[in-house]
Amino acid sequence: FDRFSNAYQTELVAMYEAWSAETLRLASLEHATGPSIRDMVGARLDQLGIEMKMLGRRRISEASGLGLGRLLGGRASSPAIINTVARLIAQNDAFIDTSLIPDLKLKLGADLVNARQVIPDPALRREAMKATLVGPKARVASYSGGAVAAIFETQRVAGAEENSERKAKGEQPIAVRWRLDPTAEHCEDDPSRGTFGCPSLAREYAAGWDALPTVPAGNVSCMGNCRCELEFDLHDGKGWRRLDV
Repeated sequence: FDRFSNAYQTELVAMYEAWSAETLRLASLEHATGPSIRDMVGARLDQLGIEMKMLGRRRISEASGLGLGRLLGGRASSPAIINTVARLIAQNDAFIDTSLIPDLKLKLGADLVNARQVIPDPALRREAMKATLVGPKARVASYSGGAVAAIFETQRVAGAEENSERKAKGEQPIAVRWRLDPTAEHCEDDPSRGTFGCPSLAREYAAGWDALPTVPAGNVSCMGNCRCELEFDLHDGKGWRRLDV
């Protein structure tokens, strides 16, 4: 799971770095003006958004399959799973379209135009523009959190279905445990945002996945930076473990 998330984050960073390098080149052209830079940045951000959404759709779909593992893999074609993947993709698209891209249009457009108009020296102006374009890289990289959430949200939906069938047959449900990464810094409950702190969620859930208030990288205060994981217990004497992928 961690390798997958890190690889997706690397892809997003590489995408943004290539985008920002070309944007810097265009903004630094001798004939560029304030209005032309603003228009150029807006058009290029629209294209960046499209590319991020296309990559996100692929990675969220892959993450969902990864989250099912062998234990729940047979449920990949379940209507509930298909609908969950579609919902997660739509959510990622919406965050890009309504938050990331509009924010960057305002910020980058204004800062690049300002550098063009107030810094006469071309070399210093280019360095200022370059510094401006570095700023959003971390925010773009954070969108890898959508795949982390997809891993566990798909697992939660499939696990709830599995336990529902087990209960109907009189079998003990699969128990779930929220485990904190011992090397990570942990977030706290944030009533102002309605998000959970991971330590308050770190416990065993005997009723299974459907008892979880949320999932790692879901409605938690650390959002896509979450490094928690879910473990399960089949009551087979083998104890707690992650899904076998």
